[in-house]
Amino acid sequence: MSTAIRHLGQIVADLLDALSLVSRVPISIHHIDVAAPGRKFRRRYITLPYGQHTLTEADLKEAQNFPARLRGAIRLFREGVSSNRPPYRLLCLYRVREVIEKVRAETDHEILTRGGTPTRPVRILPANELTEFYFSQFVGKKVGAFLDHVRSEYRLAIAHGNLDDYFKLVLDPADVRTDHRIDFTNAALLPVVAEMIRDEAALLTPPPLRAADEGR
Repeated sequence: MSTAIRHLGQIVADLLDALSLVSRVPISIHHIDVAAPGRKFRRRYITLPYGQHTLTEADLKEAQNFPARLRGAIRLFREGVSSNRPPYRLLCLYRVREVIEKVRAETDHEILTRGGTPTRPVRILPANELTEFYFSQFVGKKVGAFLDHVRSEYRLAIAHGNLDDYFKLVLDPADVRTDHRIDFTNAALLPVVAEMIRDEAALLTPPPLRAADEGR
């Protein structure tokens, strides 16, 4: 029974991770209720999503089909999206990139070993009101340049407590200026890392069989 509960909990967690990625909203377990009517007991997970978001059958199917190799990146994505502290959210979202880079190395090695060529879409930072105002120097360029900026300006300082330049990054909950600056970065970072996960998932997931191939 304990093993079954543990596996069930992992299945639920994996599904919530994937749904958070698909919907790009927080889906967090805020309460676990255990009841024992009669001889059996049941466990109920109460989730509190952020606002209203319609989930379709296609969303659920996509959430079920993410490769196991990407679970670490997807878990970091949900952890970041569900956090209400901008510095921690940024750290989780940026670490998705680091996990994806390791997965890419493994995937590329396997594809090259089979004689194939790994190909991924070229992603650029899109032009919108937010990116044009705060990150205009990266708009229209490959997202790697923007990600390197996030790493040097925020990721290292947040993770390692680099406060040599005190006014550059003040981790003070009362300093809304710091929160807003990081919030703008998170808003641009979130869709970038979500695309990285989905691009890798598309490369790892074999295409569906055509009708002509199903009978072979």
